[in-house]
Amino acid sequence: MESTEISAILSQDVPAYCEMFQTVFYQSPWNERWDYKKILIVIKRSMAKKGFIGLVAKKKSKAVGFITGYKVPVLSKFYFVDQLFVHDAYQGQGIGQTLFTEFENRCVQAGCRGKLLLTKANSDAERFYRRNGFKRLMPYSLSNGKVLLYSK
Repeated sequence: MESTEISAILSQDVPAYCEMFQTVFYQSPWNERWDYKKILIVIKRSMAKKGFIGLVAKKKSKAVGFITGYKVPVLSKFYFVDQLFVHDAYQGQGIGQTLFTEFENRCVQAGCRGKLLLTKANSDAERFYRRNGFKRLMPYSLSNGKVLLYSK
């Protein structure tokens, strides 16, 4: 099995991020249509936030997955996991776990005490985060039960 290289997102990785974001979130369970320009704005805003951590997973120099997050403004010892996604052709190979583990390591180095995230209820993403120690922060969910707030 070929190795996966994990590195910080650089400006040259942003187009691949935007394209993969469109592809991944267009599919189930998200079924969301995102405009490339809106994704570009979102990632650039995230990259400008205090404590931004953005990682890309590459195989043979090709981007196959991303994770981004940043310090929560009012809870500076907490990080918000903004996005974690892996190209569908590479899912199930441990790339998401590798990205997440490296993200957590960098959060610890930055003095992080905890992490927050939003994810879709009853999805593979929710199961992934539960396996990684996340628990529902509130006894109720947001967005009519479709999105859950989790903490670790």
